[in-house]
Amino acid sequence: MLIEHMSMGYPFATFAAEINVCRTTLYNWAKLHPEFAEAKRRGYDKAYRTLFEKGLDALYDKSFNTTAWAIIMNNMFWHRNKSKSELASHNAASVDEETRILAQYVGEHE
Repeated sequence: MLIEHMSMGYPFATFAAEINVCRTTLYNWAKLHPEFAEAKRRGYDKAYRTLFEKGLDALYDKSFNTTAWAIIMNNMFWHRNKSKSELASHNAASVDEETRILAQYVGEHE
C-alpha cells in the first residue's frame, strides 16, 4: 500500500492521511519495523522515477511549471546525491539551527 501510494509521486508523510494516522506514527513504524522501512525506501525510489519521468515528458511543454517541479524534486530528494559526510554535516547544522531558534524563542518569552 505504501509503495503504491508513493509510486504516484507522493511523499512518505502524505501516506499518514491516506491511512488516517499521524506522521509521527509513520516515522515510528519505520524505526521499529525493518520491512516498513524497506517499503519506505522502495517507495521513494518509485516516487523519484515517477516525478523524474514527468519532468522528462514535459521537457518541451511550455505550459509545464519547471520551477515547481524542480522545487518538489529538491525538497523530496535533496539527500539523494549527497555523501554520508555531507548528510552528517547537514543534520548537525539542522540541529544547531533548531537549538539556536529555540534558545532565541525561550529568551524572548521569559
